[in-house]
Amino acid sequence: MAQAAQGALAPTSAGQPSRAASARGRYRLAAAVAIVCWAGPLISLTATATLGLPFPENGFLILYLLNAPVYGSVAALLLAARPHPVAAVLAVMAVGSSLSAVGVQYGTWTRLDATLPGAWIAQGMLDRFWLPGTVVSLAILPLLVTERPLGRLRRTLVGIAIGLGAALAPLTVLRQRTSAVENLLAPEDPVFQRTIVFLFSLTVTASVVLALISLVIVAVRWLREPAEQRRGLGWIVIGQALLVVFFGPTFLPWLDVAPALSRYLPLALPLSLLFMPAAVLVGALGNTLYRMDVALNRTVVWVLLWGALVAGYGSAAYALTTWLPVPPLIAGVLAVVALTLLIDPLRRWIQRRVDALVYGTAADPAQLVASLGERLTGGPAQALDDLLDALRDALRLDWLELRSERPDGIVVESGTPSGAVGRIELRNSFERVGVLQYASRNGQRPDRRAVRALEELAGVLGIALQLADVSREADEAVERMREVRDEERALVRRELSTSLAPALTADVDRLRAVLPDPAPGELEAIGTRFGDRASDVRDLARTLLPGALDAGDLQVALAELAERFSGPGLRISVEASGAGRLRAARQALVHHLAAEVVLLVRRLPDAARLELAVSAGPAGSTMVIASADARFEGDAADAALSSIRARADEAGAEVEVRTTPAGTDLVVRIPA
Repeated sequence: MAQAAQGALAPTSAGQPSRAASARGRYRLAAAVAIVCWAGPLISLTATATLGLPFPENGFLILYLLNAPVYGSVAALLLAARPHPVAAVLAVMAVGSSLSAVGVQYGTWTRLDATLPGAWIAQGMLDRFWLPGTVVSLAILPLLVTERPLGRLRRTLVGIAIGLGAALAPLTVLRQRTSAVENLLAPEDPVFQRTIVFLFSLTVTASVVLALISLVIVAVRWLREPAEQRRGLGWIVIGQALLVVFFGPTFLPWLDVAPALSRYLPLALPLSLLFMPAAVLVGALGNTLYRMDVALNRTVVWVLLWGALVAGYGSAAYALTTWLPVPPLIAGVLAVVALTLLIDPLRRWIQRRVDALVYGTAADPAQLVASLGERLTGGPAQALDDLLDALRDALRLDWLELRSERPDGIVVESGTPSGAVGRIELRNSFERVGVLQYASRNGQRPDRRAVRALEELAGVLGIALQLADVSREADEAVERMREVRDEERALVRRELSTSLAPALTADVDRLRAVLPDPAPGELEAIGTRFGDRASDVRDLARTLLPGALDAGDLQVALAELAERFSGPGLRISVEASGAGRLRAARQALVHHLAAEVVLLVRRLPDAARLELAVSAGPAGSTMVIASADARFEGDAADAALSSIRARADEAGAEVEVRTTPAGTDLVVRIPA
């Protein structure tokens, strides 16, 4: 997981330049959209203030001034990430609204000054640039807020909506608007004009019907899909419902609902227009689609808070003026006081809701710790790697590094830093134990919520770092102990096999040299006994506990024992497939018993076969069965059996020797 830093001259893959060029192109397009969408409202407001232009009575200029900067900013944010139909639809609507904001006031100016050029264009068409994108957005935007491929029904609805938006362009061009100067492109035939008006009304009415169908489809998705997949869809449902209820009637003049809504709920329309972009950001892009979580979080909170303040101030002032006998100035002051008291709780509430939708369980440190615990596996070192990976992913960070203060301490890294690096000290009750460093994605400023979560987790991370350091030291100590023990075993084997046994043989030779007239056959008997003892010493050296038992692998240890003593005259086989479940002390006991049985059978002159079987019972008991093709008789066999019984008695085990037609079975039952 830890990634080595690459030098400045590191090779670059062929795809990286094209991706960089694509990113630069997206950034330029996003910047152009943002500039156009902010420039139009600023030009319109500046011209209105400097030229003394009146606001149109129909109130559409307010929509243009809201749509252009809000939806334009959202579209620019999405375009900078990657191309997507949502970004394209919002960009078309926002740019059209920006041009309409300029066009409607220029048309007003031409009414005041007839000498200005382009009066028929300004009064007839310039304030209709917003319609195609707005119609498409209202009708099918919720259907595009998904990462899954669109089904046949939704593809059909998207095609119909695009067709409606495209149809509005010629209808606007060919229409002669009332109270406007003569449109040079509009035919004068009254029947044709009535047809154009009818088709125009039919088109915008169909867009409202499509918007209602889209609302139903998204609501069904929200009700039926799993919780993880529908996260944020509830906001889309609310945003689309607000647009259908408060924005849709502006397209239906024949219902005469829009004037009533404007009179009794004057801020409902601006609030609905502000809610939808925030809902789109959270629902479509707050999870994994664009990986711009920090910027999205701040943008959504700003949009919602600004919308809530505007709606709250307007509603409070309107209500106080209507219900209380106070002048508008006093009502405005009281509304400001009320909002001042509510602003911080409102901001915190919005922040929590947005964090929960954008970050999921990572929004709450307690839930974050619980979710991280479920993802940790392996030993302390591996768990620390997994912890940093899970924490970096949950907090939407680009890089995390955990570094111990010890000179040879652990350093764990997840990701690669691409921006400013922050530091958090990790301390226990007495000293600093390490440091946690972090960096946000795409060079962004670290999110306060992520930093706060890291600070709250600093104590846990410090303990985990100390445990990892101690665990590594313990592993190194165990490894050193194993190395020392292996060296001691090798030393004992060398002393017994290559030093003591040859020394005994040399002593026999010296006896032959110093004894002048030994009794007949006595010297040969002494030599034979010394030779037998030397063989016993070699066999004892070969039965010392092998290193495989240190790793808890009794089956390998018994296989090594059988391999050492098998030869042309004796074949030894082992079956111990379930012995790995035995604890270390039980494995050592079984190995000692097996080694003594091997030595016993090796001393029997007519033994050619030995089968060893070790089985672990479900309750912790153990069974060792040795089956040989010879009888355990004679002084050597009796001495060996006595040693086996003594070792078994120490463990509370039972030893049974059974004579069979094929030889002898020795059964050792070791209780749990």
